[in-house]
Amino acid sequence: MNAEIYDAHHPGDDETYFFRTPTGRTTCGFRLGLAEFGYRVGCQTSSVPSTPGVPTCGHGGPGVHINAEGTSRLCAKQNVYGGATIDYGPVAADSMPTLEYGDTIEVDGASCTSAETGVTCFDAGHAFRLSVDESVIYS
Repeated sequence: MNAEIYDAHHPGDDETYFFRTPTGRTTCGFRLGLAEFGYRVGCQTSSVPSTPGVPTCGHGGPGVHINAEGTSRLCAKQNVYGGATIDYGPVAADSMPTLEYGDTIEVDGASCTSAETGVTCFDAGHAFRLSVDESVIYS
């Protein structure tokens, strides 16, 4: 998949690529320019039912991400990985490109694949899957 169509040109992070799932309920992003702040690749969703270790989030949405420290769950209150429930800066969730089921995007060695069961992302030996039903950390 050509990553250029997902390029968000986000202010303060010119290495940003966002996409959403076909349902529009999960958004993901590659935040390469924010690696020094603990971000790299991750997804967030509007809700994840009582999954152990998943924070309950108000503004924003629960998510999972991979950074230099590994894979972890987070409460993406600022919609750092795309804005699953509200618009985030210049990138409105409903205007993001859709990564269709079965498609994969790769950016700087990290990749995410969209499926009906959720989005699965890999980077540097770490992985996760996130859907509105569950989050799974593989590493």
